[in-house]
Amino acid sequence: MTSKESTETVTMSNSQENQEAQDSSTELEARIRGYIDVAIRASTESIMHNMQLYMDQQARTQQEWNRQLMETVNQKLAQFEQVNLNNNNQTISQHPCNSSQDSQQRTIAVETNAETTQAQKTIAE
Repeated sequence: MTSKESTETVTMSNSQENQEAQDSSTELEARIRGYIDVAIRASTESIMHNMQLYMDQQARTQQEWNRQLMETVNQKLAQFEQVNLNNNNQTISQHPCNSSQDSQQRTIAVETNAETTQAQKTIAE
């Protein structure tokens, strides 16, 4: 074997080793990328699932709060309506003289108008 042949053999051997190293490096990179992709997908799905659970829980909490708020508002309105009805009934029942005074005043006014009309007729004759 000549030195040229031995150099070619070493060069070919180095070339094959380099090619094999590149192939294994490429294969390793592909496997690492695949692993990273799977890890990212799993993390993303987990985050999305947890966010959905949180949003569902918040919606249920909001619905319960709204229900309780509506009950409280309706109770307060019912109390105000009851107080208002009681006040109206008390005003009418406590002041019957007001309504009779009003009707008496109207009667006097009508009588006064009638007397004035009668007096005007008498003067005109």
